[in-house]
Amino acid sequence: MTQLLIPLANFNSDKIIKEEIIFNNISLIEKSMESFVKDNLIRKVLVVIHYEIFKRKKVRDNLIKIFKKKIKFIIINNSTDGASCTSLLAIDNLDLQEELIITSLDQMVNFNLKNFLATNRKKRYDSGVVCFNSIDPRWSYVLLDKENNVKMFSEKRPISNVATAGVYYFKTAELFVQAAKNQIFKRNTDIRNIFYISSIFNEIILLKKKIFIYLIEETNFDKIENVKNFKDIILNRNIKRHKQNLTELTKEYVKLFNMKNSEEISKLFNDESSLIEVGINEYYGKEKILNLFKNVFKNKLNLKISNITPLPENNMTILEFNLSVNNKRYVGNDLIFWKNDKIKYLKAYFYEKKK
Repeated sequence: MTQLLIPLANFNSDKIIKEEIIFNNISLIEKSMESFVKDNLIRKVLVVIHYEIFKRKKVRDNLIKIFKKKIKFIIINNSTDGASCTSLLAIDNLDLQEELIITSLDQMVNFNLKNFLATNRKKRYDSGVVCFNSIDPRWSYVLLDKENNVKMFSEKRPISNVATAGVYYFKTAELFVQAAKNQIFKRNTDIRNIFYISSIFNEIILLKKKIFIYLIEETNFDKIENVKNFKDIILNRNIKRHKQNLTELTKEYVKLFNMKNSEEISKLFNDESSLIEVGINEYYGKEKILNLFKNVFKNKLNLKISNITPLPENNMTILEFNLSVNNKRYVGNDLIFWKNDKIKYLKAYFYEKKK
């Protein structure tokens, strides 16, 4: 099992504590830790935390709620010169021969921790970094050669289009400690007097250790700056999930159509559903729609998706398709209105495509 280390040492009484942000009863901490609580892969959690943040209770209570007895707080009284320095303050509580992940609470990284760890172990990497594609100078960057071997890390300087997502893996905590000490001793940093975790990996390169770059989609990474930023991301993610669900439901409809599975496709409708073939016929109720599909499926059919456009504000999808029926070809659009993941109303526009 893996150790998780969270550095949270910098405190400024004039600024909000981002990690305390809550919107619609959803806390930033809860969202930032989502990928780490699945599958129960984290054995213990160490939080190096500034006393002023700790005594305000919000961060502390949220983390205890999530990790319960797994968590241990290491309380410090002063800010540090960056996450590397803060993380080293946990040294007496680290199991040096066990795996270690370091991350922060002011970001939301949606990734598969189980797959990330399994790949690191299977291919015997010494360390690993979750990354995404970007050129924004706010992030740390990784330079890769033509064979995708890691050559260099840089902070706040886009030396490539591969940015780090703030999740760092070490095969052993001992490797982290060694590399972090080397970083600080050499003052190996792109930003004067601030030691970032990403720069530790330049020391790992010098130690000739293998580094795994685990790429995720840019849409699966969000850095939280303030309450409005968090609110917008939560709302946008809800819309994104709704779009994805509508798209998957539409794909399932096409799949069952091509399987000629009239019983299963009828389950996508309810008793009040309607299906209208514009200019041809109209069918109301599940039974009539089922009979329609039974008759249609007597033919040789193939329905191909040209495009699916989800419109979550209307709870509908527009399915653009090519349909072959026996030796005839049709093109058209289905307007599919959904309710509780069932087709409430389907309106089909199509015409025969002549050769």
